[in-house]
Amino acid sequence: MNFENMPELHWKFGYFIILGIMATIAIAITMIIIFKKKKWF
Repeated sequence: MNFENMPELHWKFGYFIILGIMATIAIAITMIIIFKKKKWF
């Protein structure tokens, strides 16, 4: 595998930053789905 071209592996906290961004997006999508089911949005 080509791990040399993955910039987040060269950053000090890159893995945790990417993980946090993915978690934030997942939470936002889940909230939108729940709000649409409850007709709040």
